[in-house]
Amino acid sequence: MDTGVLVEGTKYRVKPTLWSGLVVFIFYLAIVMGMQIGSGVEYTEITKTSDNLLKGVLLPVLTSSIFLTIFAMWSGWWKDVFKDKYKIQGHNWINLLVVFAIMGTIINFVAGDITTLDTKFILYAAIGTALVGYSEELMTRGLLLRGARGSGFTEVKVFLITSLAFGLMHSLNILNGQEVGTTLMQVVFTFLAGGVYYAIFRKTSLLWVTMVLHALWDFSLLTNGAEVVNKATPEMGGLLALGAFFTYASYIVLFASIRFFNVKDTQKIETAKS
Repeated sequence: MDTGVLVEGTKYRVKPTLWSGLVVFIFYLAIVMGMQIGSGVEYTEITKTSDNLLKGVLLPVLTSSIFLTIFAMWSGWWKDVFKDKYKIQGHNWINLLVVFAIMGTIINFVAGDITTLDTKFILYAAIGTALVGYSEELMTRGLLLRGARGSGFTEVKVFLITSLAFGLMHSLNILNGQEVGTTLMQVVFTFLAGGVYYAIFRKTSLLWVTMVLHALWDFSLLTNGAEVVNKATPEMGGLLALGAFFTYASYIVLFASIRFFNVKDTQKIETAKS
């Protein structure tokens, strides 16, 4: 029996809508947060030992990654999420977001000292952050974006929906031991980071680019050592200032690029130029 739904010439087992995307999002969060809380490892203790990292990051995101992959392939959404057919043409200055992301990650690695960590911790961090990059991008810039588009939202609204979801998913850290003030700041900055990743996806049209950038950034944070920011040396202060520059410069580029998010607007602008 044929139970598929035909949308724009493509057949889906589950019609792409914002609501169906949000249901998947809720299940995804329940898996990650349920396993993290069930592990007994508080969010603030995740990087203390390799075992904490295994139980608090690697296993939860591995499970959620499997869930998202199965849903994406079964539902028929899989073929839509990894390459954006609405790539922003021209406006190559938006690619500065990729440059800034890479530079920020390099600064984190330089500021830290990965040689102080044991091999098992580094291995778990590498696998765990690779899975975080894969699953969080697949969920937000992949499935949720496809669902929002399926409901007919403009791209500016899609940008806001996916970025807000990315920020709010980190608010759940408050349930696992993180302070309220710290969590609120994390939500704000992850909302902005989500916007940056959205713009990178729209410009490059390749979800794997944001997955890799996301994973490398998280890996650099996990391995640079929390004590690094307390080293009161001129060199460290300069590195931190440079890192802040790339972060805030990426926000400027993001805000400047929002006017090109709506597909129709982008097409009109490019037609006028040609």
